[in-house]
Amino acid sequence: MPGIRKWIQNHLSQLIAAIAVIAVMTALVFYLQPSDASKPASGPTAAALYTTDDGTTWFGAPRQLPPFPHNGKPAVQAFVFRFGDKEKVGYLMRCTPVALQRYATAEKGSAAATLGPQPVDCEVKRPGDRNWISMADPRAMQIMMPTPPPGTSGPAQLVEP
Repeated sequence: MPGIRKWIQNHLSQLIAAIAVIAVMTALVFYLQPSDASKPASGPTAAALYTTDDGTTWFGAPRQLPPFPHNGKPAVQAFVFRFGDKEKVGYLMRCTPVALQRYATAEKGSAAATLGPQPVDCEVKRPGDRNWISMADPRAMQIMMPTPPPGTSGPAQLVEP
């Protein structure tokens, strides 16, 4: 027992980071479940926010696996945050092509079809960044932490569609 305690004490920050990543990934499993496609495409019943221009603008639509085509462009999910009276896209998320293919070919009713892509099949980036980062990468947590725009303060609030 003393060896385990000492290991935990020596690796506490890594253990906390791993637990935080697991918690975010678990939440995303439930968040990424596809919604009923019969819902309206925008308005007060929209389930998620998406962008086709790297977060400059965004629109509401039923929850679906990004990227998907929208007006001839690939749409990715936009996580928009409110800081006081200003709104800003904090980060973008998409599924990998492999995850989209696996989900598309999964048998209806199978675990893969029910759960959808796993969080490790997703990638994130901030608007303006060139490269997408796997959510399995520890750097993803930093990307997903909202940063306030200049001249604002206070807590970030996630904007719901």
